[in-house]
Amino acid sequence: MFPRWQCTTGNTFAYRLFKKHHTEINNLYWSHMLAANRTLNIVKKADKGMKPTTVFSASKKYMKRLPATLQQWEHDFKDFNNWVRLSAAMAINGYMEIYLRKICALAIESNPGIIIGAPGAIDGLALLKSRPSHDYSEYAVHLTKGDWNSRIGFYEKLFGEAPGKLKDYSKELNELRKMRNGVGHSFGRAMEDYDTGLHLQIKPMMRLSEERFLNWLRMADEVTLAIDNHLKDTHIGNYELLLYYHTWDGDNDGDADDESEVLQERLSHEAGTTLERRFLQEMIEYYREL
Repeated sequence: MFPRWQCTTGNTFAYRLFKKHHTEINNLYWSHMLAANRTLNIVKKADKGMKPTTVFSASKKYMKRLPATLQQWEHDFKDFNNWVRLSAAMAINGYMEIYLRKICALAIESNPGIIIGAPGAIDGLALLKSRPSHDYSEYAVHLTKGDWNSRIGFYEKLFGEAPGKLKDYSKELNELRKMRNGVGHSFGRAMEDYDTGLHLQIKPMMRLSEERFLNWLRMADEVTLAIDNHLKDTHIGNYELLLYYHTWDGDNDGDADDESEVLQERLSHEAGTTLERRFLQEMIEYYREL
């Protein structure tokens, strides 16, 4: 019997996409910091009153853009490393929100009865087959806007008690959200720094230490995993696989045995998921009978 309300793939495809983004930002950040730390160690031993070109080579067309001394260069470079962390934090917030939109819409699409407080009242697959153009993005947006207290309140209204990790990190999630807004809208300054009409001097850039940045990397991973574990076996189950089958380019009415073979190969290639043929046959039968 096809286990509709169990997630056979371990974690959702939405979470796997999050992990790919998370790995990408880690790779980008640490590739930069490896070179940055080496560079700063070289400058540490040099006379800070010298020109940067006594340590670094630069073509003539860039000479006028360089600071006068290594001391000024070092100050600017450390500020740039801070900007790298601010930008990376903005990216973390961004791909977390991609996940939140996807997982929220997916859970509602799979179990639409939760909208009226009647989870399990209808299998969302039935609506998918009869109303394929319907979407639930209007609900999902509430998990990506406003402060995290209101987001968690909306989450619990829909899905029940929020995961402990989500509540535990609510304060830091709000700090990440505020910093993201400052980077995205105020060039790395707090949103309120430029809230009047007259400004003659730039405000200091927000600072993000490497320690806090690493904590935010860990927080993003722990929060999304906790949400995934909560929603996958309560509201999503194997809906993603059914959705994949529903949207693939087959005709969905051929021989189940033949289709399961093609489906097995495609899921292995496209999603990195290997499933038994018998399981896929049962899934196809479930899809057709509903």
